[in-house]
Amino acid sequence: DVGQNKKKAGKRAAVPETSSVPPRSLRKSRQVREDELLAMKLQEEEERVAKSTKLRWVSPKQSGELPCARWGHCCTLVGKTPPTLLVTGGDGLDSSGHTVTLSDALNYDVDSHRWAPAGDHAVVARSFHTATLLENNSGRLLIVFGGENNSPGRKEVLSSLMIMDLDDGVWFHPNVT
Repeated sequence: DVGQNKKKAGKRAAVPETSSVPPRSLRKSRQVREDELLAMKLQEEEERVAKSTKLRWVSPKQSGELPCARWGHCCTLVGKTPPTLLVTGGDGLDSSGHTVTLSDALNYDVDSHRWAPAGDHAVVARSFHTATLLENNSGRLLIVFGGENNSPGRKEVLSSLMIMDLDDGVWFHPNVT
C-alpha cells in the first residue's frame, strides 16, 4: 500500500472554497463605514437645503381697505389664481378700549397685496369660529360656524351657521331642520 500512500502524498490538499460573504468582522466594519458615509451625505444635504431655503418674514406694502387690529378671526384660502385669503370676524377694540366682536369679511389678494371688502356684509359678528372652503361642481362656498359674540359686559356663544356664496358674494343662513 506504499503505492496508495504515494498517491495520497501526490494529491494536493483540498483548498476550501472562498465564500462571497466576508467574515462577520469585515461585514460589521463595512456596515459601519457605509452608515457613516450615509450620515455624512444626509448632513451635507440638510446643510445644502438649509442654505438654499432661507425663510424670512416680510411686511409687504398693503393697499385697499386695511383691516383693523384683531384676534380670534379666521383666515381661509379661497382662491388659487390669484391666491386670495378671506378674513372673517374676530375681536378688536373700540375707541374706549373695550373688546367688541367684528362683523366684517375682507379679501386679501396675495399677489397685489390689496385688501377689499368681501360679500354683502350681512355676516353675523363672531370670533373664535370656523370658516371652511367647500368647492364642488356648483361653486365655491365659505361655511362659517359657531364662535362667540363679545360686547361690553356680555359674551354670547354662537351655534349658528352662515354660508357665503363666494361666486356672487352673498351671505345666507341655510334652513337647518
